[in-house]
Amino acid sequence: MSTLLDGLHTQVINLDDSAERLARAIAQLGREDIPFSRFPAVNGRGVAPEAFVNYSAWRARLWFGRPLASTEIACFLSHLGAAEAFVKSGKRFGLVFEDDFILPKNFRSILEQLLQALDNGDYQKWRLVNLGWQVKVPQDAVLCHSLFDGEYHLCRCMDFPLRAHGLLWSHDGAKRFCTSVKYIKGGVDNWLRSDMAIYGGGYCISPPPVGFHDQSGISYISPDVEAISPTDLNGKKRGWWRIRSKWRGEWRTACGHLRERAGLR
Repeated sequence: MSTLLDGLHTQVINLDDSAERLARAIAQLGREDIPFSRFPAVNGRGVAPEAFVNYSAWRARLWFGRPLASTEIACFLSHLGAAEAFVKSGKRFGLVFEDDFILPKNFRSILEQLLQALDNGDYQKWRLVNLGWQVKVPQDAVLCHSLFDGEYHLCRCMDFPLRAHGLLWSHDGAKRFCTSVKYIKGGVDNWLRSDMAIYGGGYCISPPPVGFHDQSGISYISPDVEAISPTDLNGKKRGWWRIRSKWRGEWRTACGHLRERAGLR
């Protein structure tokens, strides 16, 4: 019998030398009986940022507030490549994990209910669901649909969450991501956050069902980020990065809330 899971294309972004993380992914997705393919992550370690032809340093300084580390650029390219692979698959839904994800033991049931909710016609303009992080409700998201006997809720975001260790794409959403990125000028989660605020279609789950391994760090962001980040001794942003982040955040939040008030979802 055909189910919505038959239309699901699942990938795990994984570096070639991260066998332990891949083994954890195999165990978790195997437990949930969710087939997946490994997407070879772009390795940015030891590579100069300027070596990536998609990267624009001056645009990063203007838009993001600071230059990017090579590992941040590689992370962006890995997600972009995974989205392209999903679009080429022709499947309806694209599930993308970074390899440090943690799944609850009832994840398959949660996912099935989520796909059913997205398929019922009420959310035709959805583009991306963040499964691993959420924004504040009701300040930055609206409760839309109850899942798993009210244990989880699908929320429409006015301000899309950061982090990208668990993402569920629609075909149209992934296609837009693939065709809209001309230059890399910020982290992938920041790009997605801004795009969802302007054009809508961003959702999250409250509470997030997908966790991540704190002890492992974020998959592709290595210590060289700290070396180029203009922060004070307490780790707070300063200088142009602080100013630009504040402006970008206020503009993004205003866009998202205006879209919601206008009914442009």
